[in-house]
Amino acid sequence: MRNLLALAVCQGVFMSTSSLMVTVGTLAGHALAADKALATLPATGTVVGTALATVPASFLCRRLGRRHAFLVGAALGIAGGALGAAAVTLGSFALLVVGTGTVGMSAAFGQLYRFTAAEAAPPAWRGRAIALVLTGGIAAGFAGPYLARLTADALPVPFLGVYLCVPALVAVSLPFIARLDLPLPVEDVRERPARPVGTIVRQPAFLVAALSQMTAYGVMNLEMTGTPLAMRAHDHGLAETAFVIQWHVIGMFAPGFATGRLVERVGERPVILAGIALNMASVAVARAGTGVAILPRWSAQAAVAGGGVTARSITRRGLRRQWAAATLAAQTDPPYLVDFIDLIAARALPVRARRRASA
Repeated sequence: MRNLLALAVCQGVFMSTSSLMVTVGTLAGHALAADKALATLPATGTVVGTALATVPASFLCRRLGRRHAFLVGAALGIAGGALGAAAVTLGSFALLVVGTGTVGMSAAFGQLYRFTAAEAAPPAWRGRAIALVLTGGIAAGFAGPYLARLTADALPVPFLGVYLCVPALVAVSLPFIARLDLPLPVEDVRERPARPVGTIVRQPAFLVAALSQMTAYGVMNLEMTGTPLAMRAHDHGLAETAFVIQWHVIGMFAPGFATGRLVERVGERPVILAGIALNMASVAVARAGTGVAILPRWSAQAAVAGGGVTARSITRRGLRRQWAAATLAAQTDPPYLVDFIDLIAARALPVRARRRASA
């Protein structure tokens, strides 16, 4: 149990640093890049760093043991945060890309936390072990963007506080990693030799799973990377951007509590198809440029009649709400309140508008 709690903390730290980088990475890149078209390059550096370090991370886990490999990953995270802090201080875009790439290499080790939890737990506890580690990721969904919001302008140099948070957060995980008591990975004992990797890769099932993963991860990164810049272009502040990234991270991990059972009930392919449908819906909303709003029909009636907005009922019968306005008993109803009640009474169905006075 101690190992699982330590891995949950490490997962939370890993996702906190990742969501920090997502929240401000492209904004910092936009501030430092001479060519603003390269603003997303720091985020690309993170993804490339993770891809390059994935195989070496697994190799080090096997050669050195998971605990020592995770310490290497933590060292990379501290170094990447320090490089990012130096980059924004010196105004060096190239150094920022190197720093985010180094943090990406650290993420390759962090992605192994949940798999380590499953391997380290007894068979009867594996589902709970993964759920516990996923809980750390959900907590990080709130913590990382919130820290970005608090520290982005806390120091004279913009975003310096954010990049200094990265090594500080990783340092929190060091004592938990040092206390991990995990055995070295061992080869499974098999009666027959394992199939060659080439044979596995050529299977249609593997190709479908790999293509689905690549597409889903690519779409997710495309939207996640561009969101801070898009929100800035629409005059949203960092607080609003952090709020969106928070729910993005939660959306990444919260379904993990149910997807395992769904796969057991309906199989892998329907779950993959459901994920593709969600991806397509997300792309459609992003492409629309305006998003989705829940409004009373009467309030959007003019826009719908003009063809600029499409309206859909939330349920077959729609949603009904009872409106109420409270005023001081000693005051007469102010004119704006009277006008608002008359507006609702004239346009809302069914018509039920009553004026009440309360203390």
